[in-house]
This record gives sequence, structure tokens and C-alpha cells, in this order.
Amino acid sequence: MRLGGSIAVLFAASGCGGLFMPVQAPVGDAVPVVGAPSALHRLTELQLNRSLADLFHSPSLPRVALPEDVAVHGFTNHAATRDPGPYLVESLQADLSAVARQAVVDHPAWMSCSLDTASDPEGCAAAGIRDLLPRAWRRPLTDDEESLVVDVFESYAAELGVETGLELVLSFILQAPDFLYLIEHGAPSPATGAVVPLTDWEVASRLSYLVWGSVPDDTLRERAAAGDLRTAAAVRAEVTRMLADPRADTARLQFFQQWLGRSLSADLAPSYAHTAEAVLSEEEFTELDDIRAEGSPDAL
Repeated sequence: MRLGGSIAVLFAASGCGGLFMPVQAPVGDAVPVVGAPSALHRLTELQLNRSLADLFHSPSLPRVALPEDVAVHGFTNHAATRDPGPYLVESLQADLSAVARQAVVDHPAWMSCSLDTASDPEGCAAAGIRDLLPRAWRRPLTDDEESLVVDVFESYAAELGVETGLELVLSFILQAPDFLYLIEHGAPSPATGAVVPLTDWEVASRLSYLVWGSVPDDTLRERAAAGDLRTAAAVRAEVTRMLADPRADTARLQFFQQWLGRSLSADLAPSYAHTAEAVLSEEEFTELDDIRAEGSPDAL
């Protein structure tokens, strides 16, 4: 399958071995659609941890630590070198189960109700699951999908209690391919033939993981739901907005440090300037900070 997107130049699924994928604007912009093979990208360690932080808003979440990825031309997000092995699967299962356990403890941070004070704790947890699912899987769910997950929770809750049932279902949600991978089916159309455009939700995920290394925010999700990410102008406007957000600093810095062959420790202080100065030369840092200040897609 070949996918065509709706922006002038886009990294393939938040990076493809450091290569830029030229994807021209859709037919609606009077430019022919140009497609490129779409790889199945697994979230990197950084993307996983940032996604979990944005989903659960808890400073107590344990960190997910994965086996080191193989770098290709300096970049560690090349889909072809990131096939899951037994050690990776075991690491993900253990770490994401621990995240689910802590998320239950800290549930008031991401749920609109509290299991401790709700008159119907099971209903409270089910509502939290329904709210989390489309944000974690980065797309609307069908009624059957949502019902399946909630039914499994209710079954666990009846047998093991609400908190344990919630923990087990959160583990399932976080270990599902829909969360761990950037899955792109596209929107097949007879008019486009073998080249199929990305859906608005897939564009939103590409943008969020390219610029922020995390899940789409409410604004991106609203624009995807309204079908407002189908033109180059709309996507450019979103990228400009996202680049102005401080969350863009880490992903942008990681791209440049891998491109320039610098090592970046995840334990460095989170200050953008401090981290950038630690891994870039003075000239490189000045240029990167100028790009950051400009905050436009062209500058990136």
C-alpha cells in the first residue's frame, strides 16, 4: 500500500531513518498526490514515555525502558531495524503493567471521577476507560471495539474488584498494537487508485509524533474529527501552532542531535537550553535556537 499525505514535506511516520518523505498536497490543493510506501512504526522509548505522561498526567509513573535501538545513519527510529524480539516484548509487558498499576493509584489525575468517592465505582472506571481509549489509540473506536473493552473490564471487576479490573484493562490498552504502533490504513478511494491518502486521524498522529513525540492534543483531535487536516494550509497552520509549544523542544533537539551525531542522555536536565548546549557546539546551538525562536515549518 502507498499512502499520500496532506503536507508539502513530512517525515515518514515521525521519522524513517532520518529520511524526509516528499508528500505533496492532496488533489483539493490542485497538486497531484505523490505516494510513498508506509512502514509500520513502533513508538520509540522517548515517544512511549511522553505519550504515557500526557495520557495519565502523573509524575509517579514508572519509566518504560526498552532495549537500545539500532541506529541507521545516526537515527534510531528506522522501522526496518525495530522488529520486536522476545526481550522487547517482555520488557514492554513488565514496564507497561507497572505503568497501569500506578495509573490506577493516580486515577484522579486522568479520570473525571474518583473511585474512592464515586457512588458507582465501576461506572466511574468504565467512563474513564471510554475517555482514555480514543486518546491512547489516537482514533475513534467503533461501538463494538468500545463495548468489547468495557465488557472485559466489567467481567474482571466482577471477579477481581474494580481497581484490579481497571489495572488489567489498562495493561491491555497500553500493550495493544493500536497504542504501540503508528498504524496507517489510509482512506482508500477509487479516484486515487494505488495511492491512498492518510485519514485526518493518521495525519494528526504523524504531526504529534513528529513535532511533540507524543499523542495528539485536544486541538489536533478536534481538527481531525472535523476533517480539517486535508489541505497543506491546514496542516501548516497546525505545525506552526505546535512548534510554538515548549513540548516541541525535546523532539526537535533529538532530531538535530541524531542528525549531527551527538549522544543525548535522557537523564540530562529538562531545560532546553541546558540540554542543547550539552550536546551541540556553540555554533550549532545558536542556529538551532534561532530555528526554535522562528517557530515555523519552513524554519524546521
